[in-house]
Amino acid sequence: MFGIRILGAATAYCVILLEIYSGVIKGPEWWIYPGALVIALLMAISLFGFSGQKEGAERSASILAVILQWALILAAAFAMSYFANYFGREIIPGIIAV
Repeated sequence: MFGIRILGAATAYCVILLEIYSGVIKGPEWWIYPGALVIALLMAISLFGFSGQKEGAERSASILAVILQWALILAAAFAMSYFANYFGREIIPGIIAV
């Protein structure tokens, strides 16, 4: 289980680095979406996959809570991906120019 978490962290780190690189090379804006979806998948696995719940145990979460949870996961993932791309596109060239 520990190895899976380490691989997930390494994957997230690589995705963020790729988003920064795609911003530096002025790649298309749609490159943000695959990175955000990978980050959202990793966040969902860390939240739901390692919950330690017993097999067959019933979850008592309302549909509104589940939808809100997924909306927050996707919003956080897209924010991370967009900021990483923005960092590469706008901030790094300004740092290098100085």
